[in-house]
Amino acid sequence: MIRQNRFLSFAIGLALCALVPTAASAGKGGGATLYAASFACGTSMDPADGVLPGDYATSIQVVNPTLRDVAVRKSVSVTVPAGVDPSDVVEQVIPPLGAIHVSCEDLINGEYMLGAPAGGFLGGVFMIKSRRPLSVTATYTTTGPQGDIAVQVETIEGVRGQMRPQNRRDKMEICHMPPGNPDNARTLSISESAWGAHSAHGDYVGECDDDEDSDSDSDSDSDSANSN
Repeated sequence: MIRQNRFLSFAIGLALCALVPTAASAGKGGGATLYAASFACGTSMDPADGVLPGDYATSIQVVNPTLRDVAVRKSVSVTVPAGVDPSDVVEQVIPPLGAIHVSCEDLINGEYMLGAPAGGFLGGVFMIKSRRPLSVTATYTTTGPQGDIAVQVETIEGVRGQMRPQNRRDKMEICHMPPGNPDNARTLSISESAWGAHSAHGDYVGECDDDEDSDSDSDSDSDSANSN
């Protein structure tokens, strides 16, 4: 029987806080968005693991909600046990409205080949970077010493890369998709106050995939969602 247990819910929360890096350190670079989901796998009975005793399992779902192929870069950083090298970066293309699943088995024996830890517990962070928006959720299941089971589902928020140089704090870079002419997408620099109008018709944060140069809209407050 599965039931919510305050002790186990606390255990999951403690594990997430201990394993995930700070957003500031994880989100630097490029115009891409980084999603960082902590994971906890295996059995922990050692206080040095930084979590409460129990059996842990993690399932991460990554969905491409767009109608275009999305190229992503995936990697894993292990925090428990210490001294494990980060995984190689794995590149993948998620088809329109497609999804990928990452389980503890994938982390240990799959493409990341982290291997089963000697102590029986593996914790760290699964990271996926994309220039297009993704929907990322993580499901954490913990079984306590008394057999009680707790399940917690977390939505993983993306951390944007660098938006503008520091002397342009009110600016942000977006990929502008002209209404009716999406093939003419181009990177724009707009004011943050203008983002609402742009997001309404499908623009997204970050540089366009094939656009290395960005255009600057100096009259930021007058940026229009209908610009071409």
